[in-house]
Amino acid sequence: MKKNYVWMLHLLFWGYFFGTPLINFNYDVLQFELLPSYYKSYWFFPVLNVIVFYFNYLFVLPHFYKKTAGLRVLGSIVISYTVFILLRYSVEQILFLSLFGEANYDLTLPFHFYIYDNLFYGAKPIFASTIIWLLVNFSNSQQEKIALIEERKEAEINFLKSQVNPHFIFNTLNNIYYLVYQKSDKSLAAIEKLSSLMRYVTYESKNDLIAIQDEVQYIHDFIELESMRISGIPQISFKHTLQDRCVQIPPLLLIPFIENGFKHGILTDPDQPLIIELHQNEKEMRLFIQNKINHHHKDEQGGVGIENIKRRLELYYPDKHQLKIQNNNDLFSCHLTIEL
Repeated sequence: MKKNYVWMLHLLFWGYFFGTPLINFNYDVLQFELLPSYYKSYWFFPVLNVIVFYFNYLFVLPHFYKKTAGLRVLGSIVISYTVFILLRYSVEQILFLSLFGEANYDLTLPFHFYIYDNLFYGAKPIFASTIIWLLVNFSNSQQEKIALIEERKEAEINFLKSQVNPHFIFNTLNNIYYLVYQKSDKSLAAIEKLSSLMRYVTYESKNDLIAIQDEVQYIHDFIELESMRISGIPQISFKHTLQDRCVQIPPLLLIPFIENGFKHGILTDPDQPLIIELHQNEKEMRLFIQNKINHHHKDEQGGVGIENIKRRLELYYPDKHQLKIQNNNDLFSCHLTIEL
């Protein structure tokens, strides 16, 4: 709980505590030298309440609540009541008697009556401080749990993002190696394109969110780089409509689906091209990918792409996304919808 709210709770209680007696305040009590011990107690009693309130709030509850099991709150109340009764008895029955010759309670009354009577008077500061402390402690505990969940979530996201980068680099270097091995004129252009992509991966992917237009540009560059290694005429269709090019999305969120199409698809069939469609409006973002499956090409290294992105979607968009993947023998398709 924020400190401002904690102070507000304290001020509300003390406003009520001191404000209620002032409504019926008897101004005769200002004549202090003429007052009997009863009125001297009238001035001491608020001070006693403040002392016991903060003794219970600052010392008893923090120590007792953490160190003991079982009746923890009850134990702290007993301790605070003991301090309240002993402190009041020491001042009003012993000190007042010594200084003014009078005590607040009749000296003939038994001590157990004094204890019983002060169970009522000590209730306000003790129970109020206990309730406020428990409320603040519960609020802080909930905030700590939320912060811990967020820290774990961020750590997992960073781990998943770190998996994407090496996976991408590994595949791209393999592609460039193939171009160099074939002594292709495309190899230098591929290295330049890789350099551009790596700048994006190195710098932009560190951000939690980026503009969707930057992700789209990255996809364009990725498609160009991957197309260089294809023997024949690449059959790739990439269409996108963006209502707001500045809308923020997590970096490298879409590329694993596209990468999957290049890894496992037949990319030279004009009748079954690799289709990539991205549409975004003010309410949602939709991604559709479809490719013909290459049954003769298996990636022996496997990959973390799709499973990785599924987990990232769960972390970034819990209950705000739908992912439908279909694999019908020769055709693979992916439908992703995200509520913005």
